[in-house]
Amino acid sequence: MTAAEREPSGGAGCVVIVEDDPDMGQFLRIVLEGRGGLPVRLFTSPADLLAALPDLTVDAMLTDIQMPGMSGLELVDRVRRVHPMLPIAVMTAFASVDYAVQALRRQADEFLVKPVASAELVTKMRTLAERGAAARRDSAPTDVSPGGGTTRSERQMVLDLATLAGRQAALDDQLAQAAQVQRELLPQSAPRVPGYDLAGACLPSFSVGGDFYDWYAVDGGLVLTVADVMGKGIGAAILTATVRAVLRGLGDETSPATLLQRASAALGHDLDSTETFVTAVHARLDAATGDVRYADAGHGLTLVVRPDGGYTRAAGEGLPLGVLAGDTWSEGLVHLDPGDTLVAFSDGLFDLLGGGLQALDQVAAVVTAAADAQGVLDRVASLARDEAPLDDLTVVVVRRSG
Repeated sequence: MTAAEREPSGGAGCVVIVEDDPDMGQFLRIVLEGRGGLPVRLFTSPADLLAALPDLTVDAMLTDIQMPGMSGLELVDRVRRVHPMLPIAVMTAFASVDYAVQALRRQADEFLVKPVASAELVTKMRTLAERGAAARRDSAPTDVSPGGGTTRSERQMVLDLATLAGRQAALDDQLAQAAQVQRELLPQSAPRVPGYDLAGACLPSFSVGGDFYDWYAVDGGLVLTVADVMGKGIGAAILTATVRAVLRGLGDETSPATLLQRASAALGHDLDSTETFVTAVHARLDAATGDVRYADAGHGLTLVVRPDGGYTRAAGEGLPLGVLAGDTWSEGLVHLDPGDTLVAFSDGLFDLLGGGLQALDQVAAVVTAAADAQGVLDRVASLARDEAPLDDLTVVVVRRSG
């Protein structure tokens, strides 16, 4: 049996992944564990999962369809015999009506087409896992046995609480200092690019976070980056500063795809040792033509929104930095006509709007309704105040004057 080393404990349920491609399997595990906070068991064959299934507490399953020996659809049938109500998602790189119909007949809860955006994957699997965990709790017998052990004396409890309060105050002070440093590393003002209106913001879900954006004017245009380091809090913030420094240090004369390759090489050891990855989009705007050349490392959340509300999603098929050593990225091209808006954002906004294609529609609607780039940020900030996002939220807006 091949499985992830991390084992859910204390009766907690897990998400099982069945994927015969080891690299893809590890990527899916890293995304769901690191970004989604989900306990994961990874299996490289249906047979391995079926052998382990009696000893597992499972909240949801994600399986590839095309696998040797037994297809993912056949596996769904086998698993349903043991767990008839288990939430299951199936995925394939070869989407077809036949596969979709077969998945529907087997009552698969989600049908995903590779490559799946990290944000979409986390949103859907987290929802399925929460549903599965709730079903498990509802069906579990109630433990009515009396609790054991003795309580501390009231005096000792007061001393313990005082110690904890002191430690919490010191931690709060450290977090405040870290947040101040992180704010100072973000751009303090928008670059001046004649013929373009720019605005950007980063809103950590905690005091500090793993999102960042960077931009600066260059001869003839603009260079910009939006990136998301896996995780939250102090650890993510430290790596965020490292990633930003590396990208800045590589200069602005390099093509976006080449820059990501060099950044991946420079960051490889740090990302590998911390078991972390970074999604990013790095782009260069030619102000005279409106052409934007970009490279996308697993980010996939960049839109070009037209004045009439229509939009184009910039392709983002590359893997994040830190997933595969020596990986390469292709370069894409989008064009801004007068009145068009380029908006790049992190999955915090994607999740805030519910995930899925409807979230992209809502982003486009927000952009279209705003009179200028700052108006887009104002609307996003209002949404964040109303909904209290659970993830960091970053948005960069570049509108070509019309």
